[in-house]
Amino acid sequence: MINHSMRVIIIYPLMLTMMSCALFNADEAKVRFRFTNSALVKQDMIRLTFTDGRRIWKLDGEDFAPDAEDPHSFGETSMFETATSGKLKVSFELRAQEEIVSAGGFEIPLRPDWH
Repeated sequence: MINHSMRVIIIYPLMLTMMSCALFNADEAKVRFRFTNSALVKQDMIRLTFTDGRRIWKLDGEDFAPDAEDPHSFGETSMFETATSGKLKVSFELRAQEEIVSAGGFEIPLRPDWH
């Protein structure tokens, strides 16, 4: 079993970001996820589920494409269009030989023209 401090180290490479951006129409909101490579977390360990209240998406390590512009990143997902209000609920698991070694989740508000 992994203690709490090890969980922080293990989940750190899975960077999930959402920031305000006026590049999209006011009726659009989008999200993408980025995986930062580390010695402790491998691409095939990732299981990610997120919902905007209208749809549910389920991703795994294969959904993270390499990012040629960032050598420290293993990759990032496609951009997903979400609802423009409500909450984005994200949950994740990191698995080693199908055993869950870390799991967590969070919610962030959805707003028009955010990505």
